[in-house]
Amino acid sequence: MKNILKDYPQPTEPRYLKKNFRNFKDRIVASYRDNNFFDGSRSTGYGGYKYDGRWKKVAQNCCELFNLKPYSKILHINCEYGFLINDLAEIDNTFELCGTETSDYAIKKSLPTVKSFIRKCKPIDINYPENYFDLVIGLGIVYTQTLPDALKLLKIISNISKNNNSFITLAAHETDEEKNLFNDWTLGGNLCLKRDEWQLMFEESDYKGEYLFIDSNYLSLEYA
Repeated sequence: MKNILKDYPQPTEPRYLKKNFRNFKDRIVASYRDNNFFDGSRSTGYGGYKYDGRWKKVAQNCCELFNLKPYSKILHINCEYGFLINDLAEIDNTFELCGTETSDYAIKKSLPTVKSFIRKCKPIDINYPENYFDLVIGLGIVYTQTLPDALKLLKIISNISKNNNSFITLAAHETDEEKNLFNDWTLGGNLCLKRDEWQLMFEESDYKGEYLFIDSNYLSLEYA
């Protein structure tokens, strides 16, 4: 499997969670994806979203793993402040870079270098020609959809990417404790499925791209 996040910084120590440390009100606040989500408290989001260079290796992995060439077309779905798009542009300024976002706040706060590449669009409303992109990236987005919309988004990604060149992350669990840990941690996750259930989603949507399962172990989550 091709994993563009293989060099992305991961926690070296356990993240200890108190049960229900993020309540339903926090999830409502986070759902607006405004300043409270990006630059508010940790209970409602990132607690401050800053560019720190951690996406540079991810951008390099995109190029190497997917054999990107000059003038390659790349889409990042829900690209937030455009950090990854920025680092891809620094590698090769001939790339045709596109980002989508649902958040007016994120677009407003996006890096000036890539703001013109980002447009407001719901993931399920993405509309590009078939096989248009050399790489489509969807990090932390498929599993925030409803089940019908997740299937639709998987189909869209499959349709607009060349040679199944796509990479997505998916919330997964195998045990009840793993599911509870993830659900107590996540703010926007809607579909935390078992791996074989995701495989059924792939079959139904004809998704053949790359993917990474994100579970409580990957995130180093433990109950306090």
